[in-house]
Amino acid sequence: MKFGIGLEEAGAPKKVMNEWKSFDFKQRINQIISLPVYVCNDDTAACSAELSFGNPARFTDFLYIFIGTFIGGGVVINETLFTGKKGNAGAIGSLPRPVLNSEGQLTSQQLIMQSSLYILEKMLKDDGYNTDIVWSSKEYWGDLGPVLDKWIDQVADGLAYAALCSLAIFDFEAIVIDGAIPINVREKIVLATKLKLSQADHRGIYRCAVQSGSIGAKAQSIGCANLPLIINFSQDNISLSHN
Repeated sequence: MKFGIGLEEAGAPKKVMNEWKSFDFKQRINQIISLPVYVCNDDTAACSAELSFGNPARFTDFLYIFIGTFIGGGVVINETLFTGKKGNAGAIGSLPRPVLNSEGQLTSQQLIMQSSLYILEKMLKDDGYNTDIVWSSKEYWGDLGPVLDKWIDQVADGLAYAALCSLAIFDFEAIVIDGAIPINVREKIVLATKLKLSQADHRGIYRCAVQSGSIGAKAQSIGCANLPLIINFSQDNISLSHN
């Protein structure tokens, strides 16, 4: 869970969020089982699933993006999962970007507040929709009308910005987009992101491929199950919290 977000975005009481912040997963799980416990950012885990079981184009370097309740990501460099010193590499949800506020003044807003599923839920509620379908199904959302189209455009705008920022820092081959969303919605996001990137200023940086992930909504859980395999049976030099 991404504890850097505000209480309003999480939709949870302050007391509950504070309890989760101090909750020691490793310690509690070790009280139940006597096996090694590995702790990892959820979207880094999803990235590991794409690297190990997906990535049909065999990209060696890519930025992975997972659209869930809160958007996040992971990084692959030289065919290896790169976690960073603190294990949070690819945390694009925290990427600030310039926006205009309601008064027309230029300010900044993190990507998590623009391109996450909880934003779609809020938009649908404001328009009178029942939002249960967003959380109960990852295969089919039905007709959500222009609200969904607006959200997709908003998400793609944020992803194009994140892609350009990442390309300016590391020369990625590709941006791989997946999420806990229906395939048809994901494909629309990919196409919209491609279009926005094609119209962006690329002076000084190379263009990259933009494609869909191949694991889908279960990427986080599959990636978590994959972590012990990577750590114990591969040569990948990744840093995870473990005992």
